[in-house]
Amino acid sequence: GRVSEEEDSISLIKWGRSRSRSASHIPRRRASLKDRANVHGTPENSSTPNSTLSDDKYSIPFNNPEAALAEATRNLHKGGEEWNYKVQGLNILRRLSRHHPDVFQSEILTIIRLTCAEVQNLRSSVSRLAIQIIGDYFENLKNIMDTDIDRTCDTLLSKTAELNQFIKNDILLTFSKMVQNATPVRVLSAFIQNGVNHRNSAVRAIAAGCIKDVVEKMTVPKILASRELCSRFIATIEKFCTDNNPETRYNGRVILSYCIDIPNFETLCHRNLSASASRNLRELSEKLATKGVGPPPMSRDRASGRHQRSNDRAQSSQDSLNISGSHDITPSPRITRRGGGPRCDIREPSATAVDKLPSSLYDNLTSASWNDRYAGIGELLELTVKQGEDVKRSIVKVCDAFVPRLKDNNSKVNLYALQCLLRMLPHLSPALDQVLTQITEHLVPNLASQRANIVTLTNKILNGMHHYSDKSLLLVEYSRIARTQSNPRIKPIILDKLADIIPSVYDHRSRLVEQSAVPILLDNYEALESVAPGGGGGPGSLGSYVGRLSVILYSVMGDRLLTEMGKVKPVAMAAVREYVTS
Repeated sequence: GRVSEEEDSISLIKWGRSRSRSASHIPRRRASLKDRANVHGTPENSSTPNSTLSDDKYSIPFNNPEAALAEATRNLHKGGEEWNYKVQGLNILRRLSRHHPDVFQSEILTIIRLTCAEVQNLRSSVSRLAIQIIGDYFENLKNIMDTDIDRTCDTLLSKTAELNQFIKNDILLTFSKMVQNATPVRVLSAFIQNGVNHRNSAVRAIAAGCIKDVVEKMTVPKILASRELCSRFIATIEKFCTDNNPETRYNGRVILSYCIDIPNFETLCHRNLSASASRNLRELSEKLATKGVGPPPMSRDRASGRHQRSNDRAQSSQDSLNISGSHDITPSPRITRRGGGPRCDIREPSATAVDKLPSSLYDNLTSASWNDRYAGIGELLELTVKQGEDVKRSIVKVCDAFVPRLKDNNSKVNLYALQCLLRMLPHLSPALDQVLTQITEHLVPNLASQRANIVTLTNKILNGMHHYSDKSLLLVEYSRIARTQSNPRIKPIILDKLADIIPSVYDHRSRLVEQSAVPILLDNYEALESVAPGGGGGPGSLGSYVGRLSVILYSVMGDRLLTEMGKVKPVAMAAVREYVTS
């Protein structure tokens, strides 16, 4: 039962290496791009002494699939620089999934775990190969892949948060194969569980697009008839329609448009959503029924500038691995985000707007070494003070690299990033408005830290943003966080910050305050029951902060606050009236 020489690529490659070492005096011909493309996944520097090691090998079954599986497992467990063994192991698993599904299925959990681990490989060629092979698993095994679809979906969605556009394209193609071949109920459940509440807005946008595809395939009535999915599906629509990412909102509206004609959909919304959320969804449904979904938003790829500059290098890497399913990507122009101050054009560098920041800055900020990341933060602070305009001109790209450091796993890097951001705030205004959502998403979780200095710094940064960013945009961000945040250490602080800026924003954006802040009272009025009228609750209780918010809103809106609340939820109106008039 040993694998034959024609089929066992591993032994042939080992044999070729030993031969090449013993005859090192013989000149070695460098393989052309075409030659390298014919060996799917074979590294450029590995010898292939036999012409049978080509793509047609994929169509040949193994004589001993059990031995091949054992060899693949050993190869994938190798660490360090042995990445070429991982490529060989992945290709063996691909052949097993196509020709020996019974052997594959017997160890499917182990195989999926090993393959998903390689998706996170730091070498992009190995990562891309693993992503594509997962797509082959779905094509070859169909609903057998339901076994561990949650792990697969979570791994791929997390990988889409990276800036490599080629990797994103591979993942989108794999997701397409997942939607087409796996059980729709399991696919929809996996995307809802792993994508809807993801912190990264780009990941949520991709999840929304995939969920839309599943809904189109499965149809809304079947989803609503499922006890497992109904409530989660309706909550997902509401979250997508109110997301801060335009692509996510667009896909949310498309999904909602499929539900308009369902007779009991409004009843199901009342049953599974809060009163304010149900009302907002009903109003949006009415608007969609009359005006339609509207055109899709322009794609916003923050990394397009970096990909444009490294296009030749990335294309060479693509050619060297014969990767299927890749497409040429034309970076979309950026849209200028409207803020309260002067507009800043955040399009990618052009002839008139060139990134003048050193490439070492980005390399250090995204390095695997904490020492490099620490040095990169200091370098960014120095550049912000000395070359503030250059930093603001590249603010989106800078924040893509810097903002993840605000919650870095290394405590020293995390603390230093917060300290430097506090010092950079005056120099980044008004460009800060363009990346406000990105900053708050990474900054706010620090409020739940066990370290007092981290919480204090985060509070100071949020207070500083009241002075150096558009308060209207900040109010929207605070309102979004207050509605989605359930952490008892974070939510009260955000409500307090929200109450601080309401009076100044209400003077010129009264409608925005009413649309953003009143629903928060409707959702949290029950917390007032734990607080004595007049604010007698504990200073750290949620009820005391909800009480302060209600007092601030009543001071600017007057009885109109009670009127608006009474239209939606009379019991909430009664609770607020009792509190603010006592």
